[in-house]
Amino acid sequence: MRNSFFLSILTGILITCSISQATMIGPASDYNVFVFHDMNVWTSHSQGRVAAGGNISMSGGYSVGLLASPADYSMVSGRNVYFGPGTVFNGGVFAGGNIQLKNYCVRGDVTANGRINKNGGTITGKISQNAADVSPIGFASAYSYLSSTSLSLAAMAPTGITYVSP
Repeated sequence: MRNSFFLSILTGILITCSISQATMIGPASDYNVFVFHDMNVWTSHSQGRVAAGGNISMSGGYSVGLLASPADYSMVSGRNVYFGPGTVFNGGVFAGGNIQLKNYCVRGDVTANGRINKNGGTITGKISQNAADVSPIGFASAYSYLSSTSLSLAAMAPTGITYVSP
């Protein structure tokens, strides 16, 4: 949990850097949220893409991918996805396991290497269950790369001072 929180903070900071510096975070550079383990959120949004190496659970009116490219998956899970109510505006949903959708709108493909359960919503793209597809993200290699990058950055000497006004 602590690693996921730290990586989320690191990702948020680095995304605000220039494009050349964003390549430092490698596989996470295309995502607004990139979590190593489970992601459980309620009633909010991510204007970009989200990914989690574990389960993704989004409820209470969560939305994803408003500013994402419709050509890619906007939600990628290494395990299972539990989504709804909510909207995936651009791009689809990929799960290494099962997908459960309730009161949803997905404007893209929905692909699961397990089963897809749908209740009260719409999907504008293809639906593929038991797909045996390779995940768009290699979470094990991403974890290794990002952990190593984090340790390297932590070992660097500070080069400035930041002041925060109360």
